[in-house]
Amino acid sequence: MKSPLILVVSEKMDSNRKKSRNEDGLIRMGSMAREFLGLSQEKTVELWPDNGSEEDRINRSRVLEIFEAFKEDLKALKISSMPEEDYRRVGFVTSRTFETVCRDRSKKKNNGWISDTIEDTVIGGDPEFILMDSKGAVHRANQILNFGSTLGSDGSLAEIRPAPSITAEGFIKNIGDILTSHPDTDRIKEFRWLAGSYYHLDDSTYTIGGHVHIGTPATLAGALAKNGTRFEKGMFACLKKVLDEFVSVPAMKIDGVENSVRRRAIYGKFSDIRTEHGRLEHRTLSGQWLAHPRLAAAVLGSMKAVSHAFFKALESGGYDKSLVTTESLRNTNDGGITSVMTSKGFAKWDEVPITNMLNATIPSGEIMSALELGEIEFKKPFFNRLEHMYQHLTTYEQYRDNIDLFLQIVSLPAKDLKEIDNDIKHGWLEKAEFIV
Repeated sequence: MKSPLILVVSEKMDSNRKKSRNEDGLIRMGSMAREFLGLSQEKTVELWPDNGSEEDRINRSRVLEIFEAFKEDLKALKISSMPEEDYRRVGFVTSRTFETVCRDRSKKKNNGWISDTIEDTVIGGDPEFILMDSKGAVHRANQILNFGSTLGSDGSLAEIRPAPSITAEGFIKNIGDILTSHPDTDRIKEFRWLAGSYYHLDDSTYTIGGHVHIGTPATLAGALAKNGTRFEKGMFACLKKVLDEFVSVPAMKIDGVENSVRRRAIYGKFSDIRTEHGRLEHRTLSGQWLAHPRLAAAVLGSMKAVSHAFFKALESGGYDKSLVTTESLRNTNDGGITSVMTSKGFAKWDEVPITNMLNATIPSGEIMSALELGEIEFKKPFFNRLEHMYQHLTTYEQYRDNIDLFLQIVSLPAKDLKEIDNDIKHGWLEKAEFIV
């Protein structure tokens, strides 16, 4: 549960030289504070600053182990005549930890937040798009834009790299800020900016990536470190499979099934999984969602809802290793992850606790056939099942607007979805209406 906290620097912790005790990894609290904040049974908590900065929320959070406060620190607080209502919300940390979380080394006390549960899942990404002139010719982005820029290039394609956010809305705002205000937009203002999935233009093929990044919550990152690489591999493999079943397969309708399959012949297959910097880079989705902010809200909000529900389910299960594999595969060299991600014969997702909890149990072979061969029927039973899956997510009510919009869009007839305007300027800069 998330609670407000008063963070206080402890000189006693700073001076503790016990080799067996890393005070920078601790938060020390009195019994009154632990009881008042509901942390009597907890061993670790997440701490972050209370300054309204989303960047600091993402980058300055720390997972700390709870220890009993030093008597000298508690006595000093009593002498300072701190009100009891504040006294019950105090946590002591080293000056180094305080500076990491709160930035300002000149202070000895500051407000923060503390939680013993997963509160936020970070979402980010680096979607791509095409630069096309008025005559229909494609221009290579790497001849116009810098490779490493926030508005940059990835080979022939332009790519934006917005700051991540703890909300889909925040991430969409960061995208809009780049498209409307980045100085390098002057370099490409004469071109059309085209979102999409697959194009064959000027005798060249272009596969457009959506590249959504799902950050690992801080408390889960601690569990990954303790449980080892097999648990981490299993977790990311399960998360990708769940996201594919909830989002990637239905999003094929938005791409157009034929374009979706053509793209995955080159890029974004079911087995294509990349984990870097403690996060999942989801590469199955195309860059079609960048066409309009409303479409982005539907897709990214659904991705966020599914991911957060997945992490909360792991948390409710105590991050147990058994959650991300089957009993029969648990003792194989990689915990069964290679089989899970690549074998068309693998049909035991209903035996994997975490995917079973989220009702994402369609066999790998069927998901692969849908994504890579287009063997999928988008009929009423499909959408009924998908709606049922979403409505049973623990996050459904929180993300209901995004999810219901996504379900509405993917349920539209294919002829209506072909009317989506892929010109990014129209949707993001000129505020053109979306099809729904």
